[in-house]
Amino acid sequence: MWVNVQFGRAITSGMLNCPDFAKFLLEYFDFLLSCSVMTDTPENIKRWADGWQQTDAELRAIKAAELRQPDYVEKTLTALEDLFNYSLEHSTPSETSGLVEMQRYFAMLRPK
Repeated sequence: MWVNVQFGRAITSGMLNCPDFAKFLLEYFDFLLSCSVMTDTPENIKRWADGWQQTDAELRAIKAAELRQPDYVEKTLTALEDLFNYSLEHSTPSETSGLVEMQRYFAMLRPK
């Protein structure tokens, strides 16, 4: 889950376009490959934990540097603009609030 959260933050913040982040990804995948088959030996578990500890520090440094950029918000909104526009163009307005449907689901979940 932690990987997904961090990777999701990387995508939404535009970090994938950052050369430092690309370098980090390459180093991380090299690290994974170096762990042979990643069996659950104490040595591999320690290497895995150490790798993530280093990764955490590097990701925090990259994120902090990005947040200090004056055009951070503008870049982020620009990156998400197409997603917002797509959802507006392809959504169908609902005629209800969904409350009735939600109550129906709650009724199904209620113990009898």
